[in-house]
Amino acid sequence: MMRSSLAWSLAFTLSAAPAAAKQFVIPHTGWSTPAPPHLTSAIAARAFVDDGVPPTLSEALPSNIVAPEVVRGVAAAMLRASPTFRRQCARLASAPDLIVTVYHAQMPGSRPYVASTRIYRRADGGLAADVHIAPGGDREELLAHEFEHIIEQLDGIDLVALAKRPGTGVHVVPNASEFETDRAVTIGRQVASEMRAMHGS
Repeated sequence: MMRSSLAWSLAFTLSAAPAAAKQFVIPHTGWSTPAPPHLTSAIAARAFVDDGVPPTLSEALPSNIVAPEVVRGVAAAMLRASPTFRRQCARLASAPDLIVTVYHAQMPGSRPYVASTRIYRRADGGLAADVHIAPGGDREELLAHEFEHIIEQLDGIDLVALAKRPGTGVHVVPNASEFETDRAVTIGRQVASEMRAMHGS
């Protein structure tokens, strides 16, 4: 149960699986109380589209994203090499009441995941996202994937409603109360591809 001071929460996780069959999942935990209207509009999940606008180059994460040094170092390289990741960070920076905290550690408890994100309302009404990324995974792909899940909520993606309709890019994982979006998978892989291109691999 979430603390009574939190109006609602939503959790995302990324499951651990062999690299050749990595499974991305989002468990549905439901809203503890009705979600704010701007987070429940039923719009289709969509992949990133390059709008051709050159982003401002920065090697520092936005001030509303708190992360340990190891993650900041990875993010600096991502900001240099990936226009997709730069646009993600610009989108997160533009949310005035959002605070993102990234943890680089094993998943809490015995959860079999390599990454997870919990999104909730703080006591002051602001939006918070706690991102956990376990050591050993592809931090670039995982970070971009989890950031995209946050952006999906900023964009008003209603995962529960969309998962009930075909062709929306939101899927229920078989035998689990979990979801995944084509959009987050696509973005994670796109950022990883842009990073490989920078390294010439």
